[in-house]
Amino acid sequence: YLGKVLEQRLTAKSMEEAKDATEIISLIDDAITQTKGIARGLYPIRIEEIGLMSALGELAHTVEKLFTVSCRFEYDRPVLIHDTINAIHLYRITQEAVNNAIKHGRATDILISFTSDNGMTNLAIKDNGTGFRKTHKGIKGMGISTMKHRANMVGANIDIQSDRNGTVVNCS
Repeated sequence: YLGKVLEQRLTAKSMEEAKDATEIISLIDDAITQTKGIARGLYPIRIEEIGLMSALGELAHTVEKLFTVSCRFEYDRPVLIHDTINAIHLYRITQEAVNNAIKHGRATDILISFTSDNGMTNLAIKDNGTGFRKTHKGIKGMGISTMKHRANMVGANIDIQSDRNGTVVNCS
């Protein structure tokens, strides 16, 4: 607010520094927006408000907008996860898989799908990236270990398949 007041005072006096004040205010506004985004990413509290299905749809939309890649969320019917902690674990698995697809796999197309059939729920993240190879036997990235830990926390199995045509993360 003080920055805005300063900008108005400088503008009223027709001072050239008014442009600098305007730019500083714009940078501060951008920093606030980014900080809120980071905070939301640390704890996706909106899952409690809108549910996992909506949060995954919002994630896909945000990824498309930020990274200019195709990212879709599809489901055959709504899958309701009533336990917020479990929903957060599933959201984080998805978030990690999507981040890996973009950062490491250089994917341009990502599909997040959620299905439920005969009491079995399956969350899949598929991408068209370059895939990955284990370069050193037994050494895994922190992200994969974290995804496996989170799957274990919700009583799920996770399977990760990768080749030069992309990666598929299945959590069921």
